[in-house]
Parts: sequence; C-alpha cells; structure tokens
Amino acid sequence: MEASLHAANADVGAARSALFPSLSLSAGATVAGIVSGGTSTVASLAASVAQVLFDGGERRAQVAGARAAYGELAENYVQTVLTAYQEVHDSLTDVKTSQRRVDLLTSLVEQSDRAYQLARIRYENGADDLLTLLDGQRTRLDAQDSLVQAQVARYTSTTALFKALGGGWSGS
Repeated sequence: MEASLHAANADVGAARSALFPSLSLSAGATVAGIVSGGTSTVASLAASVAQVLFDGGERRAQVAGARAAYGELAENYVQTVLTAYQEVHDSLTDVKTSQRRVDLLTSLVEQSDRAYQLARIRYENGADDLLTLLDGQRTRLDAQDSLVQAQVARYTSTTALFKALGGGWSGS
C-alpha cells in the first residue's frame, strides 16, 4: 500500500510536468534548422507550445485526477494504519486480560484442590459424608476446566496479537 502511495505521488509529478511544453533538440533538427533558415524549428517549437496551451484543459484535468487518486490512496493508507493500530491495541488488551484470568483461575484450582484434599481426609476419617467429598471433587474439576479454557483463550489472544503485528501469515 505504501508503494502505491509513492507511485500515485509520482503520477502527480508527471501530470504536472506535462503542463509544460517539452523541448528536445537533436543534431538532425539543428542541421535541418540551419538548412531551412530556422523556420521549421521555430514552427515546430511554436506548434508544441500551442498544443500545450490549447489542449482544452486536458492536462490540468490529468493533474487534478492524479491528485484525487493520490488523496484517495493517502486516506486508505491512513485508515489501514489506524485499523492495524486498533487491532494491536485490542490484542494487547486481550492478552493482558486473559493472562490475569489464568492467574486467578490457577489460584482457584490450588484452593479447590486443597479443599478437596481436606474433604477426602474428613471423609476417610468419617467426619464428612460422600456427598461432601463428591461436591469438593466437582468444584475442583470445574475449576480445572475453567483454567484450561482460560489458557486456550490466552493462547488464542496471543496468536491474534502475533497476527496483528504482522507475524507469519495472512488470512481472513
């Protein structure tokens, strides 16, 4: 996209330079000018200048068209940069949030594991019934499941960040 922007800028310069008559002198034209007394060279030059001056505004329209194309490409470029910045910002936020969630759920898994161990010890010693032990086991498994889902979300957000930073592949 940046290369297209540079090319459009060059097109504007080329269109602007087309507003002015181009002069080219060669050895043949100089010899022909000497032989004919210079009238053909002057006539050729006058015709070239008149063509530029009386082209009906076509060259000015070409300049305006090139500037408009450049402006459109510049706007598209700015929009692309802003979109990319937003994607990186959103991905960074997602990574930070998902990491915080993983940290909290890791702590929850540790606590639910301790609670289950205590429930198991109490059940084995006859202080609690089987329902309390099963409830502790269910709580521990739910916490572990939530942790795994949070880890997957963290990996997904990290991958999205990598992609937003332009890493490795393109895709939809």
